[in-house]
Parts: sequence; C-alpha cells; structure tokens
Amino acid sequence: GDPMAEYFRGKRAAAAVAAAAAAGAEPRRVYRGPQGPPNRFDVAPGWRWDGIDRGNGWEKKLLLRRADMGAASKRQHMWSTEDM
Repeated sequence: GDPMAEYFRGKRAAAAVAAAAAAGAEPRRVYRGPQGPPNRFDVAPGWRWDGIDRGNGWEKKLLLRRADMGAASKRQHMWSTEDM
C-alpha cells in the first residue's frame, strides 16, 4: 500500500478521537477480530457483528455466481480474440 495514505489515515483517526474527546463523546468502538467473509454490501465486521455468516448460504452462492459470470465473460473474450 501507500505509506503516506496510511500515515494520513492514522492521523485523521487520531484527530477524530481527539475531537470526540473534546466534545465529551466517547470514541467509536472498533472490531479487532478476524476479517469477515465477503458480502454483497462489502460490510466489514464491526463491534456489533462478529463477521460469522449465520445464513443459509444464499449470499455465498450469489457471490460465487457473480465470480463465475465474470470469469466466463473473460474466457469468452479471450477465445474470441485469440487469433487477432
């Protein structure tokens, strides 16, 4: 990654915590557990959700289907342009 982007991201987070403390509000809670599974909304696990998929597998099938469609499209394009 970009070291300067990470530096400024950390600087902004520290500034936000300082501003919240000055305003009398408690800082936001941050989830420090493992990375959660991918989901259709790209929601990261938070302190209210631990990232465990407790559903029936529908969303996992949806994401697999999207990936398969993208790969098939790429294969079709490569096949159609291989002799150019």
